[in-house]
Amino acid sequence: MWSVSVQTAIIAPSITYETRGEQYVAVAVGWGGALGLTSGPIGLNAYIRSNRPRIIAFKLGGQYTLPDIAPPTVPNLSPSPDTASAPVIARGGAQYRSHCANCHGNWAISAGVVPDLRYSSAIADRPMTERIVHGGILRAGGMPMFGPSLSEDDLDAIRAYIIHRANDELAKDSSGESN
Repeated sequence: MWSVSVQTAIIAPSITYETRGEQYVAVAVGWGGALGLTSGPIGLNAYIRSNRPRIIAFKLGGQYTLPDIAPPTVPNLSPSPDTASAPVIARGGAQYRSHCANCHGNWAISAGVVPDLRYSSAIADRPMTERIVHGGILRAGGMPMFGPSLSEDDLDAIRAYIIHRANDELAKDSSGESN
């Protein structure tokens, strides 16, 4: 029997193949699928902090070992001031869960497959947020255009919720708490 650390999760069965008379075993590794999209802090811990998705092929009898991988850097969080009322934030949370959480993560915490909106400069820029959400300027990158399905007030409430979540995270970081 043989085993090796691949530094993240194995997500598919291995295959074996031969080329030029040499036998190889290959495996796909790295968290993916819905975990990286919707799981919020659970996915963040599994996906960002330990995920290195790739295909790894091992040559039978080979002596190569995988290099150590430095942990990813976490960007600085610098949200806009949290000025919205509790009812607006609550409404924004409900709208976020309905329209945004499936891709950008529960509790406004993305695991890294798509942008974590708490770190997005577009959230601080109301016209830019509107061009993205209502105008569809990021459709080519996979961001759907919500157009009339989100009112101006709903969009403002979602922004307020994301800003609130970013400020919560910043307060946790300052106090030494972690996700």
